[in-house]
Amino acid sequence: MQKTASISAILVALLCPVAQATDYGSATVERVTSIYDGDTFRADIAG
Repeated sequence: MQKTASISAILVALLCPVAQATDYGSATVERVTSIYDGDTFRADIAG
């Protein structure tokens, strides 16, 4: 049973489509105004 579960997990991982990065354009950050919890921030965008 353990072997079957492992093989199933490997097959699912190999057959799932790989997520591709989407390009949303670019922006120039003029100034970072605040940072929350390490991965969220507010910034002023130039232009």
